[in-house]
Amino acid sequence: FSTQFTEAENIETEVQKHLTGAKKVRVMAMLISDPGILARLFALKKIDIKGILDPHMMQNVVKPPKGKSKLDPKLFWFESDKRFVAAPSHAFVHSDNNNFMHNKVMIIDDKVVITGSYNFSENAELNDENMMIIESGAVARAYTKYFDALFKVYQKTGPKLPLPRSA
Repeated sequence: FSTQFTEAENIETEVQKHLTGAKKVRVMAMLISDPGILARLFALKKIDIKGILDPHMMQNVVKPPKGKSKLDPKLFWFESDKRFVAAPSHAFVHSDNNNFMHNKVMIIDDKVVITGSYNFSENAELNDENMMIIESGAVARAYTKYFDALFKVYQKTGPKLPLPRSA
């Protein structure tokens, strides 16, 4: 395994490197807004790819006026792709079990797991973050089992994507 710590674009570069040429990807993320990672996922949209997202966090980053991103809306293709499901998250409330999709995980080709505190966002480069890249079929299988269980539940209980946007 290897470890990464935020230093400029290092983590983003490592994620992109591992996504390049991937044949199968599973993503669990509260947020994906890093332009380089979005572009790499867009390039992979025809492969065996599935994901679980936090739709309320994603609403904040889509193209204006509904979000703040100046990125090409096509990079957010996964918001209307049936291979991606939404976790039933909502805005934070102190008195509630908020059930956030707070994972930051990619499982690549059943042999590489990328995980850590690093959100797949441009802002994460400004924070003190960490990421581990674990090259292990056994670890990838364990994460895939977790992913599959969540995916199955959220397919039934999560809101449908794309969520309606407020103007």
